[in-house]
Amino acid sequence: MREKLSMKKRIFLLLTFLFIGTGVGTSTGRKYLWHFAYKTQTSFKRLADPAQDSVDFADLQIRYRSLRDSVERQRQGFYKKYLTASSEQKRKSILCEAGKYMNNALLDGIYPYWYGTTWDFNGITETPRQGQIACGYFVSTTVKHIGVKVNRYKLAQQYSHTIVKSLCKEVKVLAGFETMMNTLSRLPDDLYVVGLDNHVGMISKKGDDIQFIHSSFVFPSYVQSEDASSSPVLASSTVYVLGNMTSNEQLIRSWLMGETVKIVP
Repeated sequence: MREKLSMKKRIFLLLTFLFIGTGVGTSTGRKYLWHFAYKTQTSFKRLADPAQDSVDFADLQIRYRSLRDSVERQRQGFYKKYLTASSEQKRKSILCEAGKYMNNALLDGIYPYWYGTTWDFNGITETPRQGQIACGYFVSTTVKHIGVKVNRYKLAQQYSHTIVKSLCKEVKVLAGFETMMNTLSRLPDDLYVVGLDNHVGMISKKGDDIQFIHSSFVFPSYVQSEDASSSPVLASSTVYVLGNMTSNEQLIRSWLMGETVKIVP
């Protein structure tokens, strides 16, 4: 007698046929998968990552809070060094050092806790791996969690291009995926914010390794880091607004001084 397929296996098989039938790379395929993933995101997430159910959330939150406290101590240390710096050159050097620390704190500290957190168009959770989070809230919440004083609700509710302009400098408006990727290849290593037609996320550039970090609305519909060159979400936009965040002296200075970051229209 054949084993009766479980509901999760049925969903998985149906999704497989959808990938084949509609084509992941086509706009029709992406729209269909977006709708399907949105309606069944919890099942998809657990199917793709069964270990999710066994995560010790209490321990995770304790470690996350400890990480945030450590980042805050580092921020205060940079603040004291900046105030007592004897020259403008030394202050610039401290801002550069603080920007590199901010970069590492996000990439190696904050973001990994968020990987696997479920996407939802209306998601506003402040707790990694619990609840849901939309793309704009992922950007604004993680920035806030390293100590940047920003209204995460107001920032997240802005058009993606406004989010970029509020956090970055040297903002570029680029037409087409290839143009954007070619531009990135010539830019220095940094953590960038990228605004798409209807999405926003982060891009980490370390030499030839370029990662797109975002709360993804397509399968498996959660926060992830993926190869930018093969990301269907990143490739789906017609216009890109790109800015470097962790070398933005104005943002870093605001972080050190505890000043509120203004939303740029």
